[in-house]
Amino acid sequence: MLKAYFPFIYHMNTTKYLDFDCVSLENDSLTLLDTKSIGPRIISLRYKDSDNLFAELPDFVSQRPDGENFHFYRGHRLWHAPENMPRTYALDNEPVSITQTQNGLFTRQKVEEKTGIEKTLDISLVENKPQVITGLTHEI
Repeated sequence: MLKAYFPFIYHMNTTKYLDFDCVSLENDSLTLLDTKSIGPRIISLRYKDSDNLFAELPDFVSQRPDGENFHFYRGHRLWHAPENMPRTYALDNEPVSITQTQNGLFTRQKVEEKTGIEKTLDISLVENKPQVITGLTHEI
């Protein structure tokens, strides 16, 4: 059944975007950038030749109660609920691993020291359509 949606294999391309090392996932309609430098975080989702659909807040910083600075950066970030400072503002300033899957990308963060949570993103695009097939699958 999946073959109807995924008759092709993606190729990971590494690129630089706003000083971040990223892996791009593309089809004929969309370009998605998943950053290796921090995360897990998708920092850009664009229709071909258009602006980023995600917010870009490169200089927006908030100080956590423990004095650490939390950088909002840009894009899509995985949170866990219920929101509670500083737990849900765990720093995501460390590099992540990104591996190619048959249908897209799989991103894994190191286990957060203070929460014991490991965040992952499983990302896929539909061939020749402006569609993320499974959305962003978050596992905690």
